[in-house]
Amino acid sequence: MSSNLHVRRASELGEIAQVAVARPVTAERLEEIWGVLVHEVATVQAISTAAVEARSDESRTAYLKLLEAETAEIVALVQEVSCELPGLAS
Repeated sequence: MSSNLHVRRASELGEIAQVAVARPVTAERLEEIWGVLVHEVATVQAISTAAVEARSDESRTAYLKLLEAETAEIVALVQEVSCELPGLAS
């Protein structure tokens, strides 16, 4: 049974995908996340207003897809914080 692991030459190491290391949530990181969250919420507000005022179904659909992407970003940020802070993980 093979594990598919093998030794690589130093010249091949740049080809190996790197896994992001989770950063601990420090006060500075919380400030950064807060700033991003404030921006994302303002963006969601602007997009939702534009969706309501859209003149065509195509435009409205495009705005809704943007809202979906923005809310996914907000969820990812909240999950990042909740995984690191005691009592917030659900």
